[in-house]
Amino acid sequence: MKHPQFIHGWRNFWRPPNSWAESLARRQLGEEPSKTHGRLEAIVRERQADMPPYWVSCGQVAAHVLVIGLVVWAVVHFVF
Repeated sequence: MKHPQFIHGWRNFWRPPNSWAESLARRQLGEEPSKTHGRLEAIVRERQADMPPYWVSCGQVAAHVLVIGLVVWAVVHFVF
């Protein structure tokens, strides 16, 4: 199952993609656009294959939101 864009955004926040490799694939001189497009598609497929299952990703986002919420609640409750 393909992940929604917010899952990719959240994952890229914690582990940014290798933008150097992507920019290198975009700047290949002397290659026709279809080859460059093919390289970019390979990078996208590789990144998608590296993703955990969809529900695991949603669980990770929910866990992060829960922990951040608990920290904010604790700070507001005990500090102020």
